[in-house]
Amino acid sequence: MIYIDNDNRRYKESELKSCPLCGEKVRLVFEGNLSSSKKSIQIFCPGCCLRMKETVIIKTFNWLLKKMIARWNNRIDEKECKERLKNIYNDIKSSLEEPANVLNIIIQDADKELENLK
Repeated sequence: MIYIDNDNRRYKESELKSCPLCGEKVRLVFEGNLSSSKKSIQIFCPGCCLRMKETVIIKTFNWLLKKMIARWNNRIDEKECKERLKNIYNDIKSSLEEPANVLNIIIQDADKELENLK
C-alpha cells in the first residue's frame, strides 16, 4: 500500500502489522502538512476502532512515520504476555493480602486486650 500525506507526498509500502486486537488491516491518517510545524499520524483500525496517535513539532512526516511503524509493530509474544499478566496478578494478590494480615494482627491484639480487661 502507498500512503499519501496531506501534501500529496507518497510513502512506500510499509510493513504495518495488522491490528493486535481483531486482526484487521489498519489505516494511516495524516494531520498537518509541510507548512505546519505540528504534524500528526494516527494508526486506526476500522474493525475495532483501536487507535494510536503521535504528534510532533518541526520533525517530518517521514521521521514520524518510521517511529510510528516501529511502535505499532512492537509486540510481545504470547508466552511473555502470559508471564507479565501472571506477575501483575501476583502483585495485586499480595498487595491485597498484606492489609488483611495487618488487620488480623490488629484484631488479635484487640482480642488480647479485651481478655486482659476481664
